[in-house]
Amino acid sequence: MKLIVGTGNFNKEYILSKNNIKNNFKKNLIRKASCLREALIDTAPAYSSAEYLIGKHSSKNLKVITKIAKLKKKTKDPLRFLLNKINKSLNKLKQKSIHGIMLHNSNDFIVNKRIFIKLIALLKIRKYAKKIGLSIYETEELYKIIKFWVPDFIQVPYNIFNREIESKKFLKLIAKHKIEIHVRSIFLKGLLSQKKTSLKKLSRWNEHFHKWFKWCEKNNIKPYEACYLFAKNNSVIKKIVVSFDNMKQFEEILKVRNRKLKFPNLRVKDKYFLNPSIW
Repeated sequence: MKLIVGTGNFNKEYILSKNNIKNNFKKNLIRKASCLREALIDTAPAYSSAEYLIGKHSSKNLKVITKIAKLKKKTKDPLRFLLNKINKSLNKLKQKSIHGIMLHNSNDFIVNKRIFIKLIALLKIRKYAKKIGLSIYETEELYKIIKFWVPDFIQVPYNIFNREIESKKFLKLIAKHKIEIHVRSIFLKGLLSQKKTSLKKLSRWNEHFHKWFKWCEKNNIKPYEACYLFAKNNSVIKKIVVSFDNMKQFEEILKVRNRKLKFPNLRVKDKYFLNPSIW
């Protein structure tokens, strides 16, 4: 199964919708995710109480990927600081070792290379995680990192508008170093899955959104199902991070079957549009 259950929307700062995710739903989602074959969940210390809830309501079957906190400037003994943060995460998750630990910020690595290379070595030696990964916003970030460290996996945005990972040069690099590709932002913060959601900042691309929803309507498929299928049908993608607003979405995503669909070419190359973190 390619699905990774995302918990980014447990923190309302990470979503555009004004609807708060209720605690009962969070608990039920974690329990349901624990029952999946090859169950995986993606979290981070920044995602509100996500780590704590996973530790309290998940089973041992649920594999967890969490993230390393950003290193603050002028931190005394930065290696100890980062190890303490990771230990806090493991304590909240109630696990001694997890499936994956991911660097949350590639620039953090570039600025503090020696510290992070030591940290990664320690995490492997102490078996804190089976795999160490890297979260990136643009494919070019990996070219800078790969000179010093080869991650086991990367997490990168991918959707009908953002198709940077399809570059032949990038795929050649991934294949050469045997790096797993995990994708996120398949709904582009809900803009591709909910017609009513929009941003004035992105109004110049309204025609793209119109074409997308029109195509979904023509092919008789719900937009969020189409977003998932678009990523699922890409054979180079190992895992897909999906966040849910309600249990109905979760259950329907599990039922999505492969369909032979010719997706429209709505590729956007504008850096501002492709990076939600700067909106």
